[in-house]
Amino acid sequence: MIILDGKETARKKREELRDKISRISKSPKLSVILVGDNPASKIYVRNKQRAAEKVGIKAEILSTYIIFFIAEILFGTEPP
Repeated sequence: MIILDGKETARKKREELRDKISRISKSPKLSVILVGDNPASKIYVRNKQRAAEKVGIKAEILSTYIIFFIAEILFGTEPP
């Protein structure tokens, strides 16, 4: 039976990914549009943002409220 150390394996994978990302010319980016106010969704997205940033991926979270606000400014429209 093989016992796998999940935390150590994950750490090594993050380190490998961080190294690969540092060698590419263009930085990857994670963009998430968060719809609504579900607390579980906010936690999930925040954890993805943290994980991305740990390996050198820029991350941004946009909420539908921000998108509607920008649309209203640019196009004069209101959310449905």
